[in-house]
Amino acid sequence: VKFNDFSIPDLTHVTGLVNFNDKGASSTGITADCFGNAVKATLDTDDKGNIKVSASGTIAAKALPQVIPVPMLAKAADKYLSGNTPFTVNVTVGPKVTVNVKSSLSGLESKLPPPMEKPASLSAPLDLNIVTDNKATDLRIMIEGFLSSEFILQNNDIKRAAIGNRSLPTLPSHGYAISLKAPLVSAKAWQAVFDHLKVDTKPSGTVVLPDIAFLKANIDELQIDNFNQTNFSLLGRPVGNSLLITINSNQMNANLEWKKAQNGKEPELIAHISKLFIPSSARDAAEKSKPVQIQGGWPAI
Repeated sequence: VKFNDFSIPDLTHVTGLVNFNDKGASSTGITADCFGNAVKATLDTDDKGNIKVSASGTIAAKALPQVIPVPMLAKAADKYLSGNTPFTVNVTVGPKVTVNVKSSLSGLESKLPPPMEKPASLSAPLDLNIVTDNKATDLRIMIEGFLSSEFILQNNDIKRAAIGNRSLPTLPSHGYAISLKAPLVSAKAWQAVFDHLKVDTKPSGTVVLPDIAFLKANIDELQIDNFNQTNFSLLGRPVGNSLLITINSNQMNANLEWKKAQNGKEPELIAHISKLFIPSSARDAAEKSKPVQIQGGWPAI
């Protein structure tokens, strides 16, 4: 049985007695197999003709890409999650389709970098809600201690989103609101994740500024190759056609303005830096990777 549009994974070996009447269908004893794990379900139709399905059992990580309606998140689940975990799900199919999934996530391992790594033995209660109508999909993913997020999607594209790891930011009227608080973040490790998750590629050298409505980060240690930052804080907000960012750490104090590309003009970054510590090891690394071109080469600075 395939549920192509309802964020329910494929079921095989489905058995059970389904009763039909003028109101609809009902059943109290459906069993099925979901990627090698047993699932039990009940089916009912209410007085308004809404079909209601309740199910419980064990779900494998490899089934999750069919549950998550965001291609980028589904791709992350496919690569970085493994194992099996118990779950309960309630689905209502009517004018709107609603899906609620709850799980302890015990038995599921996340190999994402900190702060999103999780051993299989750790419980982290999940509450996933999906509400879909003919206009949009509202997706909320709450994982205790790891993720608080809400996405508004149209045609599988994210139109606006609120993403946090400790608390849920206010959902913006457009773009992304992001809040992060963590003891350790590795820029290199997360860059590898983002490279894997790219759905479409831009021409080499193209810099696309995402639609940021709010950006806040507090990180005890931010690892950036040879420019590690401690007690790092970042606050970003849009003003006109620019994104204004304030950065403070033990190694840097800076105010940045990132101007979006407009009317054929390339994007522009303006930095006002009042403190910047560059370790001696950074010179050779920068000259080798050449993150930007500097007349005279990186040793010149």
